[in-house]
Amino acid sequence: MRLGDGGYPDVTLKNAREMFDIAKVKVKNGIDPLLEKDTAKTERKRTPFVADFVDDFIEKYAKEHNRGWQEIERALKAEIVPKWGKRKLTDIKRSDLVLVLDDIKERGAPVMANRVMAYTRKMFSWAVSERAVLDVHPFLMMKRPNKEEARERSLSKTEIKAFWENLDDCKMSDQIKRALKLILVTAQRPGEVIGMHRDEIDGDWWEIPTARSKNKLVHRVFLTATAKQLIGDAKGYIFESPIHPANLFESPPNPGKPYEVRTMTHDIKQNLPHTPDSKELTSSMLCGVAGISNQTIDLAASYINGWLNIIKQDRKMIVIAAAQAQKAADHILGRKFGTEEESE
Repeated sequence: MRLGDGGYPDVTLKNAREMFDIAKVKVKNGIDPLLEKDTAKTERKRTPFVADFVDDFIEKYAKEHNRGWQEIERALKAEIVPKWGKRKLTDIKRSDLVLVLDDIKERGAPVMANRVMAYTRKMFSWAVSERAVLDVHPFLMMKRPNKEEARERSLSKTEIKAFWENLDDCKMSDQIKRALKLILVTAQRPGEVIGMHRDEIDGDWWEIPTARSKNKLVHRVFLTATAKQLIGDAKGYIFESPIHPANLFESPPNPGKPYEVRTMTHDIKQNLPHTPDSKELTSSMLCGVAGISNQTIDLAASYINGWLNIIKQDRKMIVIAAAQAQKAADHILGRKFGTEEESE
């Protein structure tokens, strides 16, 4: 019986005898060693390379289920594909991911290590449950490498004033500067603001569609005079990214696209000490004072409901959050903190 495992000197006499003994046991148990080997080769051919599977995962899963799929794609192609791209998906072991995460942590990016792990685990889960290219998840029950603390930081009155007055001197595009101010004025999420389109604006109202709203509900935001001034009269995307010179003469013309959140985040890190965050509590308080419709307040409240799990763990959080929100609302309204009296 020829097993087709090569000849001397590639296979030593000792190894050949061992393979023959194993084959005899298989035949005795009703297994054809040659058929088994051919089946293994066929399955091997069907198993995708990691680089190809990343593309498959982004196109068929991430784009459909994740609004931030661009960040997932960027992370996987920057951290995973260069190291595993030419390897078969079935060859990847638990230790391979550990080495990748160690490299990311060593360059001082512990949060990115957590993100890469989460994206990679999800991709391999999809490989097992939806694509049937893996039988076992190699990263099952693997804990994220770094502990992340919930952010409790909010800008003080002095910091908000300094932010507004000094932003124009920062080294970033005018588009990003206006977007940052609009985040503060509207109390909306960075991703929702940076992706704003003229079609979403109707007079004094900005309607964020379900496709861009985190809770998948249409979200209407009242636009103050300051907000409308920041938005300007641009057509299409309000914060449109510049067209690359190579695309200037495309046919049909490039429809344009907005800046990505990561561009804004990068500029902030280069210039500012704190990343702006949405202030749903502040927004709700201001809406109540301004007499804005209950619908708007209810939508802001839907975000606040997401904090309930945190509040259950630490009952002091609601007091801290409410106090900070009241300070921010008072500042915007021109009141002295802790009083109802408005400044002239």
